[in-house]
Amino acid sequence: MNRVLRPGGSFYISEPCRDATPSNEHSSGSGTSGVWYVRERRTKNRKSVEEPLAAAELRAQLRRLGFQFEMRFLTHLPPLQGALSERAYVRAVRLVSFPWRRSKGDLLFVFGP
Repeated sequence: MNRVLRPGGSFYISEPCRDATPSNEHSSGSGTSGVWYVRERRTKNRKSVEEPLAAAELRAQLRRLGFQFEMRFLTHLPPLQGALSERAYVRAVRLVSFPWRRSKGDLLFVFGP
């Protein structure tokens, strides 16, 4: 990122995360949120090379490199995805993610200047 960002530029990272929340542990039944995320994608004939990462490791690496950033999380709810409209699904995800949006979830988003 240091090599390609212009001065004053910004970056965005979006990755599956293995930091489980009570809601995704319940919906996945596995206790490891990132594992079912990758398995779910593969069962739909979409190959995924994304290995869920640990947010603490990414946070430590970005800090070590001197980046300023904000980290947010979302909890994916696969059982509801097909049952709700896209708008209703996004609202449900935001509601379920709210208590943990700054600490853990299935999907990790990092924004930085």
